Amino acid sequence: METIAKARIQMVIFALLAFWSLIAAVVLAIILIVKKKKRRQMKKTKIAAVVFALLVPVMSFISVNNWFTAIQTIVDPIWVPDLVGLDYDECQSAYGEYFELIVQHEEYSYEYPKGTIMQQDPVPRSMVSSLPEIRCIVSRGVRMVDVADVIGLDFEDAKVILEESTFTVGFVSEYSDDVPNGKVIATDPPAFEKAAVYSAVKVTVSGGKEPDVTDDNE
Repeated sequence: METIAKARIQMVIFALLAFWSLIAAVVLAIILIVKKKKRRQMKKTKIAAVVFALLVPVMSFISVNNWFTAIQTIVDPIWVPDLVGLDYDECQSAYGEYFELIVQHEEYSYEYPKGTIMQQDPVPRSMVSSLPEIRCIVSRGVRMVDVADVIGLDFEDAKVILEESTFTVGFVSEYSDDVPNGKVIATDPPAFEKAAVYSAVKVTVSGGKEPDVTDDNE
């Protein structure tokens, strides 16, 4: 089957070459006839003939190349597998003998877990004539940063520092005999621990000493 397909492609190439050669012969014949009748335009005719002679091989090559690619794709198509969302290492093991899997670069992602293919070229489910390689972008996973140590700071100052680190900040208040009112007691996640950017950090703020609610009448 493969031999027959190649033979058909070669026949088409020869036919195209013959077609362009015929056109070139006809045009050159017309130029020669016109040249005899119009000696005064001989110089221009020669220039036109030279230009045409140079363009015909180029046009033939482009046309034959395009036809060859199109016919080869139709006769023996290769469907590009969809690797997006799959683990890169697993794809390397499964498809390594069929094509080369190349990592262009890695990017942080909230949608794709670390090591997962995010994009590929050629695109999934496209039809190509050959598939020597697939270039892909692989996920680095969610970007992680350290939680700043804001314990002992005023809540507003702590909030600014944490937000500058891309976190969203919420707070709860609790009484404390040791930490002054308005100061940060703790954070969740705790200081120096890594957390995903844009994730929430809960700040516990001191409400001061718990008031004495003993009934004076007792």
